[in-house]
Amino acid sequence: MRDRAQRGAYTRGARALWKNLSAVAQEGAWVKAYTPAFERFLGRFDAPLTDPVLQAGIDAQRHRLAFNRAANSFGNCRVFNTQLKKVREFKIGGSNGVAGDYYAGKIYNGFVRYVSSRQAAAVRAHWGSRYQAALDATSGRLAALGGNAGYAHYFAFAFKG
Repeated sequence: MRDRAQRGAYTRGARALWKNLSAVAQEGAWVKAYTPAFERFLGRFDAPLTDPVLQAGIDAQRHRLAFNRAANSFGNCRVFNTQLKKVREFKIGGSNGVAGDYYAGKIYNGFVRYVSSRQAAAVRAHWGSRYQAALDATSGRLAALGGNAGYAHYFAFAFKG
């Protein structure tokens, strides 16, 4: 790449993408390690509970598990290399100067926003305020039923990525 401004933009964008994918990979390793135990825990509740508040909390934890998988499954070198294929030099001189800078900036912004866009899509698909409200209500119900207050409070935060 000959143009210094484009090369610098791509370098900064690639560094940001690598840093963000690295954080996702670390969270993904955590999710991968703890998922089997958490699935076993949720498997104990395959038969529906009679208390709708507690059942909603169990269902919310299942959604949280799906969210964590979707939000942290793409942090790897393959994704990084696929995103870098977009890098190319745009003609700077003549009539394409402004357009070249625009397209290079657009690719840079794609690098910077890639992880947050993927995680926002995971939130839209698997998580929402209704699930958080269900977890909070379940936590209160567990304490009201005489459960250990610490464990009851922890229920809303279990397996939170």
